[in-house]
Amino acid sequence: RFLRSVLVPALLDADLCPALIQTRGSSFMQYMAQRSAATYEVDTVLPSGKIETDQVACYGAFSLGVEEKKNASLDFVSSLKQVKVIGVGVTEAG
Repeated sequence: RFLRSVLVPALLDADLCPALIQTRGSSFMQYMAQRSAATYEVDTVLPSGKIETDQVACYGAFSLGVEEKKNASLDFVSSLKQVKVIGVGVTEAG
């Protein structure tokens, strides 16, 4: 979630085009496939306690964790002309 809520917005502010690739599962990829726009929601709790929801752009959502989706992920990475940043999220669970 750190990558989606903190790193991706920072990359967008730096005029980069972030895409997200899950190493396990495909829940985020499936979520993005159901969205009408290439954005996802990030909630922020403000000091007042109010919750603010922002729409964050995402230029692709892929999965290495599902065998039949792995080739699409690798094809996407191979198609990139230039990569400036790779963010890797590692959880305690895996």
